[in-house]
Amino acid sequence: MSRPLIAVASPLPGERSACLQWLESGGYVVLPLLSLNDLARDLERYPFEALVADADLVFSRGLLRVMRDLTINRPLMVIGPEGPGRAEVEIRGSSYLARPLAREMLMLSLALSLAEGRPARRSPRRVVPRLPALIDGVPAFMLDVSYEGMRLEIPGPRRLTLPPQFTVSLPLFNLAVTAKRVWVNGATPSTDAGAMQCGAAISVEQPGRAAAWRALVESQRSGAARIDLTEVSYF
Repeated sequence: MSRPLIAVASPLPGERSACLQWLESGGYVVLPLLSLNDLARDLERYPFEALVADADLVFSRGLLRVMRDLTINRPLMVIGPEGPGRAEVEIRGSSYLARPLAREMLMLSLALSLAEGRPARRSPRRVVPRLPALIDGVPAFMLDVSYEGMRLEIPGPRRLTLPPQFTVSLPLFNLAVTAKRVWVNGATPSTDAGAMQCGAAISVEQPGRAAAWRALVESQRSGAARIDLTEVSYF
């Protein structure tokens, strides 16, 4: 089996050198993107499987858009300071690694991103106001939605081991859908202490519920506080 090719784009020599060394020692083939003026061109030219990039480059060079537009799904790990940029990166489905960067943090994030094999998102996430939800009956919150899935938060005292597939119920919308686990991580500065977040994809084996879920997503785009899904309830 060929080793994954990981691209690294960082203008900081010390940090770039550390990332290259850690990745190489972890068994990856590393591609340092040194010509930072040609990042967009290089991202299309080389068949890398994931990108580790400095936050300033991500925002100043529009790499979030470039990565989104690439036809091949390639995870993005952004390195930067704690701040508002973290939320934007995570909402778009990428990982954010806060400085000072640690080897364990980088390697774990990369391994999870590559192992998930998540499909490329075809629609943007829409942030929702912490909607109350139930995951197999366990209280949780929904943080954002897209036509293909959702991001959930499970409060610390109720943390659980998520199975590969579970039921997400939304009492406010009188709706329940089957979801497949895509990724799981620990607490972040945007969550309550000890909380767990997870990403989930809507199961394609429930065509009758697809219309109800799409209506929910559309309601969040339009700013509606609530929609009536009584006729397509699946509790």
